[in-house]
Amino acid sequence: MTTREQDSQRMLSTLQRAQWRKLRQNAHKGSWSLTTLHTLCGRLHEEVAELQDAVQNLERASIGGMSLSGLDELADAAIDEAGDVANFAGFIADRISEEMRISKQQRRSLL
Repeated sequence: MTTREQDSQRMLSTLQRAQWRKLRQNAHKGSWSLTTLHTLCGRLHEEVAELQDAVQNLERASIGGMSLSGLDELADAAIDEAGDVANFAGFIADRISEEMRISKQQRRSLL
């Protein structure tokens, strides 16, 4: 296995754990399947801003000499925000895929 493949595996594993944590944490909010693409894209932008803030907080704390436990907490928060970003990108992909599937079925029924 190449270094790139190992890095990719590690990254995907980290991201997947964060995605599942955030999905479980937000399960009470219901499904994205009835949310418009426009709304999902807006939420994705909000989540990207939250990720940027979390990364900046981590960088500032690291430069400021925060304790290791404090840095761990900020790192976990940034990773979780990355999971949120990935989830919203996934919600968008899922909605597009579902809309295309339905559209194809409707076109077939007209033939």
